[in-house]
Amino acid sequence: MSARRPTGAPALCWGTLQDADFVSFVETAARAGYGAVTLNNILCDDARSRGVDIAGALANHGLLVSNIDPLPGWVPQPLPLPGDDFFSRLSRSSVEATFELAHSVGTDLINAPAIFSEATAEAEFVDAFGSLCSRAADEGLRVCLEFMPITPIVDLPTAARIIKQVNASNGGVMLDCWHFRRTGGTLADLRLLPAESFYGVQLDDVRAEPMDDVVEETMNHRLLPGQGVGEVADLVRALKEMGVEVVYDVEIFNVDIRKLSLLEQAEKSLSAAQFVLQG
Repeated sequence: MSARRPTGAPALCWGTLQDADFVSFVETAARAGYGAVTLNNILCDDARSRGVDIAGALANHGLLVSNIDPLPGWVPQPLPLPGDDFFSRLSRSSVEATFELAHSVGTDLINAPAIFSEATAEAEFVDAFGSLCSRAADEGLRVCLEFMPITPIVDLPTAARIIKQVNASNGGVMLDCWHFRRTGGTLADLRLLPAESFYGVQLDDVRAEPMDDVVEETMNHRLLPGQGVGEVADLVRALKEMGVEVVYDVEIFNVDIRKLSLLEQAEKSLSAAQFVLQG
């Protein structure tokens, strides 16, 4: 399937509805008014095992795919988790399977955070990301590097150094608003890279007081965009003023929001995203 890049309305990240199976996820996204979604290997593998036509379901609901997220298998010294739970299985997703999924659902973008790795040296990640960009270029794909406070690529300056050293025409950065603010990012930091190096933005917000357990906070206590202290509307405005043109993916990991119905979760996330994007 040829790649089609979404435009207009924001995309719904699978993690916002992480308790939903593929069919429920795409049905809910469409009902809520989303025009695009993000997908991952395990969500789609489980659906295929039940005979679901992934591309057909997306087409039937009028949904495009913003990106495949995440791809963990590119990292140096990989440390896949051995369990059978969702995230352990996700940690074992290969580059080949992720490329194949991207082609099958018509997206050319893959998000590559530096998770599940024992490596710490920046030079190792430069080499590994450069290799990933080269492999992706051979298949007409783009890859974006996502920084996180819980990985060796800890902040935007680190990601920017790697992107510049790799210097690949198909390699850029994914900017998650929660990670950006929790790692001390400022609007001035956005100028570390040219506008065209930003391949995606994930919308979410941060609490006023950081939790002691950063993993617990990022997995269960992110806020809807505009409802925290992350000044997400200002961040979006700054990116637009720079000329950044991306799909804004809405990624809310929040234990309280998960208590709502799937449709309520999707509708609340879309409403919050539209508010900051219009502001």
